[in-house]
Amino acid sequence: MKPRHHLYLDDALTEQLDRLGGKPGTSKSAIVADALRAYLDRRAASELDALFKVRLDRMSRQLGRI
Repeated sequence: MKPRHHLYLDDALTEQLDRLGGKPGTSKSAIVADALRAYLDRRAASELDALFKVRLDRMSRQLGRI
């Protein structure tokens, strides 16, 4: 069983979600899950980029000294 979450959305988002979720073969839960997954994936990628940037900058400075 999947855990249940309670969310509060503004009226504009609710209307858009109702329109998209009303199409055959879709569900509001799937739409929200896909959107959240995409957001978290982008955020994780940007965190990795930030970590690697520091490391690559350090390596560039070290190579510059050589």
